[in-house]
Amino acid sequence: MASRSELFDRLKCLSPAQFEEVLFRLKIEPWIIPGAFAEPSVRAKAVIQRLEQEQEGLVCLERTLAEPAISIIGEQYIGYEIEAQVKRIISEYTQQPFEGREDEKRRLDEFVMNNSSGVLLITGAAGFGKSAFLSHWQQTRQEDCFIAYHCFSYRYEKTRSVSEAYRHLLKQLYLYYNIRNGQFPNDENGMRDILVGMLREPVSSEGKRLVIVLDGLDEAAKTFEPFFTLLPDGVFVIASARAEEGDEPKYLRNWTDNAQRLHLKRLSREAIAKWLGQIRELAAYAQDDEFIKSLDETTGGFPLYLRFLIDDLREAVRQSQDVREVLAQTPEGFEGYVEQQLERLDELDLPEQRWQFFALLAVVKGVLEKEDIKALTQMRDRDLRQLRQSWQVTRWMQITEDKFYAFAHPLLAKTFGGKLGDDAEEALQDLIDYCAKWQEHHSAYALRYYAEHLEDVKRWEVLYKLAWDEDFASTQLKNLPNEPDLPLKTVQIALQGAAETDDAGGMAEFLLLHAQRLMQIITQESPLEALREGSLERAWKLAEQFEIERCILWYLLLAWVLATDATRDNGIKQSGETLERLQQKELLRLGNWQGDYAVCLLTYIWAVTKGMFTELSKGIFLDDQSLANLCQNLVKGNDFAAALDTARLIDDSSLRAQALLEIAKAQAQAEHFAAALDTARLIDDSSLRAQALLEIAKAQPTAEHFAAALDMARLIDDSSLRARVLLEIAKAQAKAEHFAAALDTARLIDDSSLRA
Repeated sequence: MASRSELFDRLKCLSPAQFEEVLFRLKIEPWIIPGAFAEPSVRAKAVIQRLEQEQEGLVCLERTLAEPAISIIGEQYIGYEIEAQVKRIISEYTQQPFEGREDEKRRLDEFVMNNSSGVLLITGAAGFGKSAFLSHWQQTRQEDCFIAYHCFSYRYEKTRSVSEAYRHLLKQLYLYYNIRNGQFPNDENGMRDILVGMLREPVSSEGKRLVIVLDGLDEAAKTFEPFFTLLPDGVFVIASARAEEGDEPKYLRNWTDNAQRLHLKRLSREAIAKWLGQIRELAAYAQDDEFIKSLDETTGGFPLYLRFLIDDLREAVRQSQDVREVLAQTPEGFEGYVEQQLERLDELDLPEQRWQFFALLAVVKGVLEKEDIKALTQMRDRDLRQLRQSWQVTRWMQITEDKFYAFAHPLLAKTFGGKLGDDAEEALQDLIDYCAKWQEHHSAYALRYYAEHLEDVKRWEVLYKLAWDEDFASTQLKNLPNEPDLPLKTVQIALQGAAETDDAGGMAEFLLLHAQRLMQIITQESPLEALREGSLERAWKLAEQFEIERCILWYLLLAWVLATDATRDNGIKQSGETLERLQQKELLRLGNWQGDYAVCLLTYIWAVTKGMFTELSKGIFLDDQSLANLCQNLVKGNDFAAALDTARLIDDSSLRAQALLEIAKAQAQAEHFAAALDTARLIDDSSLRAQALLEIAKAQPTAEHFAAALDMARLIDDSSLRARVLLEIAKAQAKAEHFAAALDTARLIDDSSLRA
């Protein structure tokens, strides 16, 4: 029989697929073994220890390893590519020195170990080390927890994909729950539904805690929504995203409810000293307080700056340069440092297209292939090879397989772009022109990002033409078959453009085009085509073939078409029947682009039907932000009653207060002063309520409304706001020639300046 050490060596050398097969054949509960992102030796050690507790356990392991089926299992299994890319990213971080986050690490440990379940959001500005922090932390907890890990990164297209994220998480959770041959639906909503269902189930009380880590929500190709409601005991979700302390950007909007927050700030001097202490060439300077002070003042404790400056200092040691002098000549602030580095690049013997190269990579939205770079810069292979051989160039870059190029960090791209100025502007124009020639080169970059670039520069007509171009859509599907939603994404971008320019007709057309493109991908006949053929029943049934989110949108589109089709004698009635049928379904709340579509359609349905079906359709499938957007649309149409009904459905108090404020302002401008005052009373936030009263007062209400306005003004807690509202009421009373009342109101103003 093989020795324990021999079995250990053979086990740790298995591929991930082979390792999983061994676990299944030995009936080892996967949740007691560290996850796929743990070191192979850590996983192998856990298996050996588990089998040593069983009689003949190691004998069974030797027998299993000898089975021919194990040796022929390759790595071409579902999710391998995305797993390999995520592992590569994690490895890059864990191979770098990491110090200075002891307090944050302790808080993260306490969150997992002292709670039964929960969600933790880790935020920080760009370059403050969120990914490095999570990569290093997960290494320390592999033996205590089962960690399912995914990172969104612009470095690889697959790691930005929401669909790939679902697939990657599913694969890891199937392993944790010991589900073999689990399903991987083709559409992301199908995978999301499975995740939602799995996370409703309790975890084994004997197993390890399940920790799901999602790094870089801000780098996902689109907003990645939470895929859970209430987490069972033993399950934790840790998500990171770029955000300033207290901010709630769009990609975090639905993550903050009931979530704890951990914000990463600058590194301390003690942390900088520890960082230097880990680097052999610079360890001697770790004890030099003056040197550490200077390094701290130069970088401001900014981790990304420290990383590159420390590389400079280490290189200075290798080149026998004076390290203190190098530091003394380094400017304070990251932007000044980048400018200095650009000046040094200018002194190197590099291809003259170096600035085109840097400027191009500063403006791209994803990785750029070598052939694209050669076409855009007129560089040859030897020129690129010369750049790759220069440490001063590659230190800023992420180069994969000598084929894909990108800056190593998004903030680097932004900073370089700002410093390169007109070079970056010219590079962007050249890139857009290059994308416009997609028919000639079929560049993957052009097929992915041309529409986004057109949206950025607001070339609406070109964007709209591209969205309608069937050849462009078919080329996307042919050349990038693993990204079937690209044609839909192009139409979505065009729809956003139509919305930004208030082009109602264009919005309607792109909604229809989106539906058509979706059905071209999925089936030969769309619900809309069935309706045009005269069969509403078949249209309903076709809509029900989709996942519930798109099913809702199809029903709304059908209701809108029915309500607006002047050739139908009973179109309004059938529209109502469609909405009633929709209401009977088990509906999910829509957000993001789906919520935007629903808001757009509901607005038009209400406009056509004069609100006849408000009670049937309002709020049954919209999230708070979408309800607020719908409220705003109804206010624009002066449909105040429907807007108020919708505002009352908003759970988020701040969004509800803001919506009510907009309604009150619009009512006052329409001279519905009594109604505006009633709406103002509904606003919970005292500051926003005062703001509403201020707008109503500015609208100069008639005499009979002064008493009510004054009563509400007296309730304002903030003295300065109260004074401003009373001032506007007094001015309105004076304008209405109620001078005695105006004087009485003026006496109520505490602020002597405003009273005067």
